[in-house]
Amino acid sequence: MLTRRHLLTCLAASPLLAAAKVSKPDRLREGDTLGMCAPSGNTWEDEDIRFAIETIESLGFRVKAAKNLYDRDAYLAGADRDRAAGLNALFADSEVAGIIALRGGYGAQRILPYLDFETIGRNPKALMGYSDITALLNAIHVKTGLVGFHGPIAGQTWSKYAVQAFRDVLVAPKAPLPLGRRRHSNNPGRARSSARTD
Repeated sequence: MLTRRHLLTCLAASPLLAAAKVSKPDRLREGDTLGMCAPSGNTWEDEDIRFAIETIESLGFRVKAAKNLYDRDAYLAGADRDRAAGLNALFADSEVAGIIALRGGYGAQRILPYLDFETIGRNPKALMGYSDITALLNAIHVKTGLVGFHGPIAGQTWSKYAVQAFRDVLVAPKAPLPLGRRRHSNNPGRARSSARTD
């Protein structure tokens, strides 16, 4: 098991490690199969998982669940090795075009010793999530060079902005891609100086 001391030692040495050559995953296309993984915590109810699957399907994708997606071990989505095996299997699966995390939370760093970085590197796929998933995105990039995506998780409510940004980055990339929205004045018209001129 990865201890806090071991993790901190690895993090301290990480600037000394050179990432492998950068590898970018293929674009996603509507109709592709996205793997849904639970490398950290799980939802309390299966209904929340079904909602997450329906959300991704509503974006035009098929969903393949990781083997541990419905597992629960206290607050985690199964044992560490099982969560890692679920993610490894999705990377190895030729039917899966990309992978999205069900949720973040806590626990992803515990599966790092069990990830098959060789298989992940041979099968570059978009992996997306945030929060705890950042540990996976960073470790996979350092070990394989694969670019990961810090973005929405499957188990959240997707705003119009999140859906559009997802499409703009992973389906139909645009460059340059403006992030965020420009602030607009509530009072259109010309600005006037408040300085006195007398």
